[in-house]
Amino acid sequence: MTEIIPKASAGRYMGMSNIVEATNGPFATAIGGMIMFTIGAAASQAVGARAAMLAGPVLFVIGSALLTQVREPRREGLITATT
Repeated sequence: MTEIIPKASAGRYMGMSNIVEATNGPFATAIGGMIMFTIGAAASQAVGARAAMLAGPVLFVIGSALLTQVREPRREGLITATT
């Protein structure tokens, strides 16, 4: 990852990456649990578990769509290897 980010701010980007990687488990557990118990209480536990499993791909698509709005800054002075 350090090859694609500016050297001067590598610590900041690595810190943000670590925060995202560390918090995805608790967030996924909380969201999946809420879905499972809400739908499970209304229908059945099997339906709630299936709904929680289907939420993963749906949230993946939503996250991917949100990332399309991120603009990559211009990288100046980047040396590329040519073969």
